[in-house]
Formats: sequence, structure tokens, C-alpha cells
Amino acid sequence: MSRRSKAISPNENGAKKGCEAHLDDGPGGLFRPRYRGHANGHYALRFNAIALVVASLACQVNATPSTLPTGGQVVSGKGELLGSANGLVITQQSKRLTLDWQQFNIGAGRSVEFVQPSSSAVAINRVLGSEVSTIQGSLKANGQVFLLNPNGVWFTPTAQVNVGGLVASTLNLQSDDIATGRYVFNGRSQAAVINQGSITTTPGGSVALLAAKVINDGQIHAPAGRVALGAGSRITLDLGGPTLLQVGNEDLETLISNGGAIRAEGGLVWLSAKGADTLAHSVINHSGVIEAQALQGGEGGSVMLLAKDGTLNLSGSITAEASLVETSGRHFNAAPSASVRARQWLIDPINVDIDSALAASISAALASGNVTIATTGSCTGVSCTGSGADGNITVSSPVAWSSNRSLTLQADNNIGVNAALTHTGTSAGGIVFLYGQAAADGGSSTYAATAAVTSPSLQWRKGSDAASTRYAIHDGNYFLGNKYMELGICGSASVACSSGSSGGKFGTTNKPSLFFGRSSGSGIGMVGDADGFGSGIDLRIDYFLPGSPAEQFTAGYSISGAATSALNFANSGNSPVFEFLPVASNNKITLKYSTVLNSKLKVEQQISLTGNNKYFRLDVALTNVSSGNLDNVQFARSFDPDNSVDKDGGGGYNTVNKIEQTLAAGDSANAVSASSQSSGSYYTAAGTTAKIVYFSTDADSKPGYGSAFFSGSSLSSMTSAANALSKGNSQSADIGIGMLFNAGTMTPGQSKNYALSASLDNRSIADILADLNSAVAVTSLNYTLGNASTSPLYKGSAYNLADQWSASAIFGGSYSAWVPGTDYVFVFNGGTVTGFTNAGTYTNLGINILRSGYQSAASGNTAGSFTITPAPLTVTANNKSKTYDGQAFSGGNGVSYSGFVNGESSAVLSGSLGFTGNSQGAVNAGSYVISPQGLSSSNYTINHVAGDLTITPRPITVLADPKSKTYGNADPALTWSVTGGELVGSDTLNGALSRAPGANVGSYAIDASTLSNGNYLITARNGVLTINPRPITVLADAKSKTYGNADPALSWSVTAGELIGSDTLSGALSRAPGANVGSYPIDASALSNGNYLITAQNGVLTINPRPITVRADPKSKTYGMVDPALTWSLSSGDLVGGDTLAGNLFRQAGEAVGNFSIDASALFNSNYLITALNGNLQISPQAPISRPPADAPPPMPTAALGGGVVFVPDGAAPVVSRMVQVMVQTADQRAPQQALNQLVPELSGSGVRTPSLADLVQQSRVLDERRSKAAGATEP
Repeated sequence: MSRRSKAISPNENGAKKGCEAHLDDGPGGLFRPRYRGHANGHYALRFNAIALVVASLACQVNATPSTLPTGGQVVSGKGELLGSANGLVITQQSKRLTLDWQQFNIGAGRSVEFVQPSSSAVAINRVLGSEVSTIQGSLKANGQVFLLNPNGVWFTPTAQVNVGGLVASTLNLQSDDIATGRYVFNGRSQAAVINQGSITTTPGGSVALLAAKVINDGQIHAPAGRVALGAGSRITLDLGGPTLLQVGNEDLETLISNGGAIRAEGGLVWLSAKGADTLAHSVINHSGVIEAQALQGGEGGSVMLLAKDGTLNLSGSITAEASLVETSGRHFNAAPSASVRARQWLIDPINVDIDSALAASISAALASGNVTIATTGSCTGVSCTGSGADGNITVSSPVAWSSNRSLTLQADNNIGVNAALTHTGTSAGGIVFLYGQAAADGGSSTYAATAAVTSPSLQWRKGSDAASTRYAIHDGNYFLGNKYMELGICGSASVACSSGSSGGKFGTTNKPSLFFGRSSGSGIGMVGDADGFGSGIDLRIDYFLPGSPAEQFTAGYSISGAATSALNFANSGNSPVFEFLPVASNNKITLKYSTVLNSKLKVEQQISLTGNNKYFRLDVALTNVSSGNLDNVQFARSFDPDNSVDKDGGGGYNTVNKIEQTLAAGDSANAVSASSQSSGSYYTAAGTTAKIVYFSTDADSKPGYGSAFFSGSSLSSMTSAANALSKGNSQSADIGIGMLFNAGTMTPGQSKNYALSASLDNRSIADILADLNSAVAVTSLNYTLGNASTSPLYKGSAYNLADQWSASAIFGGSYSAWVPGTDYVFVFNGGTVTGFTNAGTYTNLGINILRSGYQSAASGNTAGSFTITPAPLTVTANNKSKTYDGQAFSGGNGVSYSGFVNGESSAVLSGSLGFTGNSQGAVNAGSYVISPQGLSSSNYTINHVAGDLTITPRPITVLADPKSKTYGNADPALTWSVTGGELVGSDTLNGALSRAPGANVGSYAIDASTLSNGNYLITARNGVLTINPRPITVLADAKSKTYGNADPALSWSVTAGELIGSDTLSGALSRAPGANVGSYPIDASALSNGNYLITAQNGVLTINPRPITVRADPKSKTYGMVDPALTWSLSSGDLVGGDTLAGNLFRQAGEAVGNFSIDASALFNSNYLITALNGNLQISPQAPISRPPADAPPPMPTAALGGGVVFVPDGAAPVVSRMVQVMVQTADQRAPQQALNQLVPELSGSGVRTPSLADLVQQSRVLDERRSKAAGATEP
């Protein structure tokens, strides 16, 4: 099955053209790795999926994506959007803000910033359009930003993200979940989230990239925070919980690829992908760097790579030296380049084959941390088939390490060691094999090793039951588990030999049964101490004699512990012969012997060994069980004072607290030889028989060694005998001593008691003799008790009455040797009593005499009284602390006891524990008293001690809300909001907000420190009041002046808005330079006032023309003469400075005598408004003139120009009848070549037009005509 997806990529012209990415699921496709062989026989993985996903996402980017988010709308919460050409600022004013966008892109060089009330504030951005979100620029936030786009999210290599926290996902988040802060993402989008840029959070922040496909080729840094890459169709994100991601899936193929760097010092990195079934795969490729090192002085971080039911490919590095790294998946592949450094590395696929690549990674990881390789042999929700569901671990390549670290192989099924495991650590670490973990008992799972396994510490356990450890080896010592272990030891034909022998200590755990046996032979041996492996033990030995007295039991062991049970010796018929009674509270061990002789005399004998004392106590009770009297009852007792043997001789035993040696029965029992004793009492020699007999009626006589402390004044004889001790082991032993007692006559049912004490170690019991003898006389004694001298405190165990009254105090000094319990007993309320335990006063105590021949007197006795005082017991209420929650407190926090004796607990107390004090019903923060009550006991005097209830203020963070106003307006109402924690119920805060003084534009702190409530620990965060400039429009006033006058004063006026109070603007107006008539801008941009936002509008200065009146001056001439120069003069107004007028005066044409108008209208100057007044030229008749002599030569007519050039009229005539001289002046440069005003001998005036040659010729003719007419003659 394969699929092909089409996408669009931009071209240079902004048009769209198709591009295709083949996303093949088949062999070699998107989710199946291709392999190529390596020289070392292992495989390297090649994946084309990542490039295809990136290319596919790039293809979907719009040809002309927006450079900033568009179509933003606040859906829930409160916030404001302020945009500019290069950026967008979203100011969030609520804890949660949800915005919907048509597009959410950030172009290169552009920025989007979220200004949030706290680092925990969340801004959720949902894209409703059809475009991929492309982040090329800067994304900033001081809180949490969610970007949800089902089309995909792409952080390009130029992206720079600096946030408190970031979640980018193609999955949807329901509005209800948003409102409650429960982040459960769902969706079936197959688009990707790709990071190729840089994402950084503030310390403690989180980054989560969630989609069907997640690729990180960039940098992600979350110091002390959390980084989650999750691939699935349903993802639960818990940013504060122990499980960062819970990933589910339906039928999507999922991929996570990290080729970049992820760092979360002291935090958590979690990569989790989930495939729905065998047809929808999940793949995690890690070829980059993941670091979760410990912070300075803090805990280390952890790394989790979880390919649920999928494949995990590891070729990069993972470092978490102070914590845990887990790499899990159905299939796990480690490349030779893989590197993991962690305190604990857990590898958890379904089957594990430790090949050379994985072995190298494990060996390297063990240099700094422990490694656990675990399998999961069962699958949930799918059908596991093939080798993938076995749950086996196979060691195919050697693993070796020398650190004190542990390797644990934990298999649901079998463990096979086919290559050496070598651990050479010295003080810690080891190898643990846990197999068959799918079942409590391990089922049929096996452990098999065909290669060497070497470590100072090895453990094996079959089954998941934690108590099922079978055995372990540590430092050469062998430890048993809690079940028996069949251990073969050389020497028995019926049991296999295990390596020839087992040495060291045999340990046990959880109180196992430990059996040592041989198929034949007369002795049973046990070597070494019985030390426990991880726990203490009790020793129980049940020994059954096979019926032959040849078998003997030889042991010396210190039996201790409350759980020690009785030790029974029985014959083959299993009827008791000897019995060890349970260890008493005074550490006394008692051996009891009971038999009936000749069906007449019952003999009960107890030998007591008291702890920490090197002596024993012998009590013998004789009871006549026959129907008649027994006379002359005697018994003999022999013992060896010091039957001890050094172990160096190869045999014997010592009665010490542990086993020193073991020998087969009969080899050395009593194998001692006598030596002489220099005390003079007796002596004997080896191989001889010595007999020493003493006769004495003195109970305190000392006939030889070891014969002291005999009771009974009727002792008639003592026999001391020593048999030959001929074994010849060069050991020493003192001589044996025998004793003979005469008990007298015993009536039917009568009992006699005898006691013997000696500081000896080992004894043997002799025969009891029963004969007839005469009756024994009985003596009555009075006793005196009275009040006991002390009233001791209750101690939880009995006070012995014999310790309160001695025998001499009761009966007198002659009876000081009497022993309580043997010679007499205490009685109370008709029964025998040895002591009392409970507190109270015990009165009317009496004595019953047991000693043969004595009895208590019927009268004259003094009863006793004994008081046990209740022990002091302190019951202290435990302190309780809680955070204010508005709820009334009741009850307490338990109590602590001080004063219980003998291990007792509160179980011995009566009543019901309750509490009182002002803590009951307390609500507000403060300190209160918790007083315990209700307990009682007759054995204790109870002192109730109160504890403290501390209701601590509830921590909240309060932010003074940001406010703003326009300069000159009244302050807005100051408010606050809770940004961290919450108020309980209808609680509120007291106090008022205040701001820093000031009226000018700027930012002023809003002080929240005065807010208070005794039930809250308030972290007050100041807000900001922003005074914004007041907008006004200022116009430079229009001005005017007449040319040549001074500029008027420039002024301005406010045309929109207003100035506050007496405010004004600084700065000066200025106009464009120039003096001529025209319009000049008046610049108002220099006007300023920091409290105003000024829109300046320029004005205009108009320079108007200067008004003047010009009059053409009156002129006159004589007919025929050249016109005088025409001039003008000002009749009103004036010219400025050196100004003059341009243009020419013209007169009315004509040369006849008369008046001709002089036109002044052609005079002009642009800076003046000219009123022109015409003048008058008067031509007067010419006076008669004389003619020259006839013989005079005619003058040459010439025309003289200002330049001295002479023109001949008509161009050729050298002789003319008349001569005209003309001078041309060109003073006015703006009107060159203008006609002459006058032809005069001498030309004067200004503004005269320069005449042409034709003008001169024409004027010459005119003058000639005028002259002729004046003369009245015709010129030739």
C-alpha cells in the first residue's frame, strides 16, 4: 500500500506550481528502513522519510505567505492586538486567552510578541485557514504560547523563539479543555511539526511539539524544564505531572526524528510515538544530541524515548549522568555511533539481541551508570506474532566493564548468554538475571549460558514474585533465596557434585528452610555461619534419630530471636525423650527430661542455661506415681566440671556462640584424657581409674573440686569418680564428680524437689535409684512479708516477688539458702504466683513452703503487700500545618507517644482519641492549639500535651492591572487581578492601589504592596500606568506683508484638540527665505511639548507688491530737433533700496508742432504695484536758420553709434546734402536693440532703445523733410 500527496510550492513570480512527494509505506518507503551492509556485519539505517516530510511541508507553504498573522479574533479571555509594519504585539489581560486566526505566519525580519500577565498565563492560537504556519522571524512571550494548525507548523532555520513555554501541534484542543487547563489533543491530521530554528524557554519552561510527524533539526533548550515530542492522534499533555505525555493512536503512521539538539538541564526530555497496529507503524529516529544533565547543586534530568509498538533507531547521543534514560519499542536498533551516559539506562523492547553495536553502547554506558534491559513479552490490544512477541534476551556479543555499576537483564521469557559478560568492579555493581518475568513463578522460562559470566556479584531470579530470588553469589559467598535449593556436595553418590565443593557462607532470605543431609553415615555436618543475605534469619533444626543410639547430634550454637521455637529430640517412634523449652524472657534456655522408672517413680528434670552466665541450674522433681509408698529413694548425679576440648586437635566441641567445627558422631565425643590437678583435692592419670569418696552430713562441705552449693542437710554421702579417658588426643579435662542424695520415704502422689547449681559447661544425666526408706519428719515455719520496700514503675513485664523479699527476710537468716520456686512459692488469692506485671496494689500475699520436711505454719504469719506504680506516659498531639482554604479545621493530626515500656504501643490504651482546643473550627491563618483527650490506661499515668495547628497564609500573586490615560485626563480606576493561586470563595483583598505621582507623559508604577488579607501570603507585582501624549493639531497662522516691509510676527493656533491649563508649545516657527513678492511656507514642525502628540500643519507668508505711482515727466523740443530723453518720476510711494523700473516710455507718434502724449504704461517691476501716469511732449516751431555758403562743401552725413561706428545712409552715397549724427545707448539690457527715442546730437536719459541702421536712415529722412518744410523750400 502506498500513497502520494500533492502540495504547492512558490515560484519566483508568485504563482503556484505542483510538486509531489512520494510517501511510500512499502519496503524502503517512509516508515520502513532500508539497510545496507557494513564491513563488520552489522547494519546502518537509511531513511528517506524526513526529507520527504520537510519537502512536503515546504510545498504546502503559500507562494506569498503573510509576513504577520492575519484575521486575529479574541474568542475567550481578554487581550489587545497592536500591529505595525514589522511586528505584532498581543497584550494578554487574562490568565487564559484564546485567539482564532486565518493565518499565523512570521516573516523574516518580522516579530510577534505576547505580553502576558505571568509566566503561567496561556495564549492559545488556533489557525482556521488552510495554510501552513511558517515561522521565519521572531516569536517572543513571557508566558505559554500554543500554536495549533492542522495544516502544519514549520519553524525555519531563521526562526528565533524565546518564550516561557511553547506548544506547537497539528491536533485540536477542545474549548472545554482549554477552559479547565486540561490539555487533551485530538485529530487525524497527517501534517508535520518541524523545527529547524532555535527554540528557548525561560528556566522551568516547557516545549511540546505534537503531531503525526515531528521533526527537530534545530535547537531546543529548556533549562530545568521539559521537552516533549509526541506523535499520535490523541495526546494528553501534563506539563507538571510525572508522565509528561500519554500518546494514543487510531490508524495514523507516526514519526519522530531528532537530528538536532535538545537540552533540558535538570529537566525531562520525552519522545513518544504510538502506532495503532501492525499496519500503522511508529518510528523514532534519534541521530542528534539529547542532554538532561544535572543543574548545579540540583537533581539530574531524565530522558524517555518510547516507540510504542514500533521501532526505535538510536545513532545519536543521550546524556543524563545523574538520572534515568529509557529507550523502549517493539524493535530497538543501536548504531555503532550510539552513545548513552546515564545513572540508569533502561532498554525495553519486546526482544533484545545484544549485537556488537548495542554491546559497545552498553559497555560505554556502564562506565558511568547502571543499565537495565527489559522486554515485554505480551502485547495489549494487538496480536503479537513472530519472534517479536517472545520476550527473550540474547547476549550475542561480549559486554565488559570495570566500574562499580550493574547490568540487569529482565526478560519476560528466556535469557541466553552466548557471549561473555565480564564485570571487574571491586566494591559494588554486578549482574542480575531476571527471567520468566511474565509470570509470578516464571513458568517454563529458562536461563542458559554457554559463555563465561564473571562478576563479584551475581543474582538470578525466576518469576516476577519479588520474594523468589533463588540464589546469589557475592564476594565468593553463596546465598540462598527464600525457597529451598538443591545443592549437590561431593561425597554422596545420590546427589550431583557442584564444582567439587561450595565454600564461603550460605545465606538465606525471607526465613527459608535449610537442609543439609547425607544419604548414609553416622554424622551430620554443617560448616560456616548462617548469615542472611539482606535480612536476618531464624534457625530451626528438627533432628530425628533413626532409632540407633549410634547416631549423635553434636552442635554448639547461640540461639536468639523472639521467633526461636522449641528444639525437639525424638527417637524413631517420635516419642519425646528430651525437649528444649522455648527461650524465656530472661534469655534462659531449658532442657527438660521426663521419664517414669519401674512404673513407680516419675522423674522430671530441667537443666536451665542462663544467658551471659557460665553456669546452669538443675531442678529435679520426683513424684510417686505408684499405689504404695516408696522408701529409701535415692538418686545419683555425675558431671564433668570442664569437659572442653581445643579445636586444634581435630575433634571435640566448645559451647560457644557459633559453630567452630563439625565431626561425625562417635569420632571425638568425650574423647579426652585426664591430667593431674595440683590443688591437692584429687588427681588421676590417663588409663587409670580414680575414685575419691567423701562422707559428710554438712550440706556446705567441699569434698573436692566442684562440689559446692548442694542443698539439703541430710546429705549422707558424695562419691567422686573418674573413668579412664583413653582416647589420647593430648587434651585436658578435669575429673568427674558424683553425688548421691537420699530422698527418704515418698507416699503415693507425693513430690520431692531437689536443686543443684554449678558454674559448669556440660553435664550428663545418670540413673535414678528407687528403694525403700523410712518416712521424713515435717517442720512448720512462720513467714513474715509486710509491705514491699519499693513501689516500682510499671515496666510491661513481671516484677519477681522473690526480688522484693529474700528467704532470710521471710523465714530468718538460717534459711537464706532457700530458693524461691524450689523451696517455697508466693501465693495470692489462693493461687501460686511468682510476680505481678500490671500496675496496682496487691495485698494479702502469702507463702507456701515446698521444701521436703517443711510446711507453712497455720498461724502467726504476716501477709505482704506489693504496689506497682503506673508508668508516666506522654501523649503529644502532632503538629499540623495546612494552607488557608476557607474550611473550618476539625480533629487533629494524630499523636506521638513517649513512655511506653517493653515495646508496648497505643493498643494497650483504652478510650477513643479525640481533640479539643481553639484549633477546632479554626478557619483563618494563624496558630492554634490541638489538645489530645480521651485515652486512659491503668498501667500509665497519661499526660496530654497539646500540639500546634498552623494555618499558613495561602500564597497568591497579585498584579496591579496595567492602565493608561491621555495626558490631561483624569486617572482611570486602579484595579488588580490574581495571576498566581486563587482567592477562596468570596474573599477579597483590603487596601488600595496607588500610583507614583506625576502628570506628564510617561510610565508610573502602580503600587500593589498595600493590598492585604491576613489569610493570604501576597506576592504583589506592581503594574504600570501609562500617560500617553495628548493629540493636538497645530496650524501656523497665515501671514502677509508688503514688499520691502519687515516680516510680521509668526504665530500658531490649535485647530484640533486642546492645550491643558496654561500649557504652551516650545520651539519657533520659521519661514522659507526670500524677499520678493510671492508665497513662503511657515514651518511649524519645530513646535514641541512632551505631553502632546502634535500634528503640525504649515502656514503661508504672502509678500504683496509695493504700491507706487509713476508719472512720465513732461518734455518739449523744437520742431525738427531730436526728441529729448523721456524720463519718469515717482509721484507717490517709493522704491526700496536700489530698486528701479524696467520698461520704456513711448510718446505719441508725430513730428509736427504740437503736444504728443508720453506713455508710461510699459514701466514695470514685479515687486511693485505700479500706477502709471502719462506725460506730454510739446514740439515748438523752429526758428529760421541760415544756409551755408554756396561754395562750402557739404558735410558727410554720418550716424554715430555709442560704439563709435559710423554708418553711411543709403549704404553707398559718399556725399549727402545734410549730416545727421546719432548716438545709440543700450543701458537697458532687458530690451536690447530697441528703437531710439530721439535723434539728438547728444543723447541722454535712461532706458533708451538701441536704434538699427534702418532707424537711423529713416530718422535722417524725417529730419530732412521737417527741415525742408520749415524752410519752405525743396531740398535738392
